[in-house]
Amino acid sequence: MLADVGHAQWVFTVPKLLRPYFLRHRELLGPLSTAAWETARDLLAAAACQQKGFRPGMVAVLQTFGDQLNLYPHLHALVNRGGWTASGEWIEGRGNDLGLAGLGKGALEVRGAVATDPQ
Repeated sequence: MLADVGHAQWVFTVPKLLRPYFLRHRELLGPLSTAAWETARDLLAAAACQQKGFRPGMVAVLQTFGDQLNLYPHLHALVNRGGWTASGEWIEGRGNDLGLAGLGKGALEVRGAVATDPQ
């Protein structure tokens, strides 16, 4: 079930030079998912001016290959536009996609993960 709040799709990718490691070491896919979650959590908390106890929501699906069956480990994530405080209060994110719209089509590297702006 999804909360009745705004959501956006984010795609977390791996730099091209690092992709072969994920083919030979599939155990890295778990930490990739963790890095994506930590990145989303930290970016959303910073955008909402909340740090301690802030809980955004995210559902992610891991894919290891692209449309052409090429090696392309990445995660598609449905991320809400805000989050809940420790007391259960909803905090709406500020601005368009929580201030991440200024990234354009570029990528932001955080904790070894790459978050691509969906716009």
